[in-house]
Amino acid sequence: MHVLSIIPARGGSKGIKGKNMKILCGKPLVHYSIDISKKIEKILTTVVSTDSGEINDYAVSQGCKVIHRPAELSTDTSLVSETIEHTLKYLEKVNGKLIYDIFLILEPTSPLRTEKIILDCLDFFNYKGTNSVATVSETEIPVSRAWIFGNNNKFEPAVKGANPWLPRQSHEKSYRLNGLTYASRVSSFLQREQKDMVITPDFIPVVTSADISVDIDTINDFNYVEYLMSKANEA
Repeated sequence: MHVLSIIPARGGSKGIKGKNMKILCGKPLVHYSIDISKKIEKILTTVVSTDSGEINDYAVSQGCKVIHRPAELSTDTSLVSETIEHTLKYLEKVNGKLIYDIFLILEPTSPLRTEKIILDCLDFFNYKGTNSVATVSETEIPVSRAWIFGNNNKFEPAVKGANPWLPRQSHEKSYRLNGLTYASRVSSFLQREQKDMVITPDFIPVVTSADISVDIDTINDFNYVEYLMSKANEA
């Protein structure tokens, strides 16, 4: 399999200014996704998609290919699926054809991912019928215990017919996509019906520990990850 690793790293950020280049334990945040991608021999090419000159220069210094992302794909509301399509079209034009079978998405905001997690995801593509794989982790509470503001701003259970008052043990576990790794066959992605999806609906979940499934969105998230990484370095 020819595996492409895509690291989407725009320059702007609503929650933390310059987040992807903010220094985390001595390295820019984007470094951790670049570094782990380069360590995995199964990955043929690592590409950083960015609109930032600073990120561009850093990625080049780390030996990565860089694809300039246009402004319309670099806003707070831009979809990752659009970045993937832009990346694939660019590489198809440059190479004359699509030479990759699988792509990975390694978002900089999940720096606690491990090589094993990525390899576990890639291993599923050895089985016929696997179109997409994604990491998930258990939610803090089962979704059937959650509440929402529904019609007419009425506070009601998030799941219709559920009884949030039952003990936790009476509810089935629920999971969320945690952003550590997304992977898909290129052909399956291009043929998907729901264009805003990064992966296909029949994706295989890879369950990871909630402890490392932190997606950095706020400064509190950043500080928490920095604490975890500092403690790990001390061990």
